[in-house]
Amino acid sequence: MTYPIRQVNSCKPLCLALVVLAFFMATLSATNAFAATTAATFTRTDHPILGNTHIAADFNGDGRLDLAGSGGNAVQVQLANGNGTFAAALAYPVASSSQDVAAGDFNGDGKIDLVSTINDPKIGLSLLLGNGDGTFQAPRNFSNTSGLDSPTVVATDLNNDGKLDVVIGHQIACYTAPCIVGRSITLMMGNGDGSFQPNRDIDIGIETAKIAFGDFNRDGNKDLAIASSRSRVTILLGNGDGTFAQQPTLTLIPENNLGMDATDIDVADFNRDTFEDLVVAIALNGSRTAILTGNGDGSFRIPPLLITESNLAVPQYQAVDDFNGDGFLDLALALGDGSFGLMEILKEALNK
Repeated sequence: MTYPIRQVNSCKPLCLALVVLAFFMATLSATNAFAATTAATFTRTDHPILGNTHIAADFNGDGRLDLAGSGGNAVQVQLANGNGTFAAALAYPVASSSQDVAAGDFNGDGKIDLVSTINDPKIGLSLLLGNGDGTFQAPRNFSNTSGLDSPTVVATDLNNDGKLDVVIGHQIACYTAPCIVGRSITLMMGNGDGSFQPNRDIDIGIETAKIAFGDFNRDGNKDLAIASSRSRVTILLGNGDGTFAQQPTLTLIPENNLGMDATDIDVADFNRDTFEDLVVAIALNGSRTAILTGNGDGSFRIPPLLITESNLAVPQYQAVDDFNGDGFLDLALALGDGSFGLMEILKEALNK
């Protein structure tokens, strides 16, 4: 396979580069003719970093996407001005060192709230209830029952009761010597009023990076896909009551995969067969992106389609959308090394 590359805006090696990879997944017609594509174009605006992770949501109900990030002992929020710029960041203190953030309406008042995971042996989560105007109340803190750090969090309805639940992933605990590797996730089932049922810690056998959710076997229940070290992904199929059936761990690169950590994972139907697929960033020694085509029954095709960077560009985080308006999903990758260009556009079709 060949991947045409267009580089735009060179960048110094140590800069934080957002590199957009337009990965056009066209479905083959009976005559093998591909749909026409057009080049995606972007303009660059630099803003102060808000923390280690960033999310976008409409916090003040004006129809514009705002930003929130985790950093230090606070969650920082920047409200959108509507012209591509943002107001000055406001910091909202949380219980201790924040690690990741997620947004949603946790108390059913129609206003977007924030949850922040905490790197603390006693407190695992802070909930900031939104006032609906882009400001947030003082945190409600919830215990850390895992004893581990909490580098990733997602919010979704796991048991179909219409109330948001929280899934927290863990990697390591170094609060006391010796350090302990984490191999569990924590489920916090929401009561719909800003409170949660007692935590449930589930041993999944591997440490977690990012977590994505979808309905991989089309039974109407939320499933989880969890990225991990050594290019591994584990799938938990939901039973619809907040419990899961864990599937065998998938290893995307089976040999010499030490340091080839999967750092991000997203769900999308790339080949438009109505089955959800997975895209996984394999950073560090991997410098690859993996596409796992879904079979519609909770399983995925192995080996995956692997996209290898021509240089050690280290794809770390990603976003899926139709960036050029041609009706096909594209993939934007943030690269750890921007030495070879700030932006690169690749086009390739995914054959069934």
